[in-house]
Amino acid sequence: LEVAMEAVAGVLDISVEDKRGAKIRTCEVWLDGVALGTQRGLIPINLPGGGKPHEARVDVSAPGYALVGPSRVTVFAGHTTPLKIRLVATRCLIRVEDARDGAPIECRVCLVRER
Repeated sequence: LEVAMEAVAGVLDISVEDKRGAKIRTCEVWLDGVALGTQRGLIPINLPGGGKPHEARVDVSAPGYALVGPSRVTVFAGHTTPLKIRLVATRCLIRVEDARDGAPIECRVCLVRER
């Protein structure tokens, strides 16, 4: 009996760093919209399409940081792919004023990146 098997999963070796190389452990990571949370190191990834190379979208949530890159990673079946996510510290000051008299308005603001 001979059985041919194909790998249908790959492995990502995930790390998240700022521009100086300091590890950021509180960053939440998503791959193609699937939450990986704050997991780091070797993470097995099931590949759609029967194990063919898969280009996945990388998203992060880290208060006070913005994603520098990469925003995409190609995962290969049966292989470990390093994914070093780089973030940069950011600050944003938004002041909301009443258009009639310029008085400050207390409010919550949500910034959304359009794709």
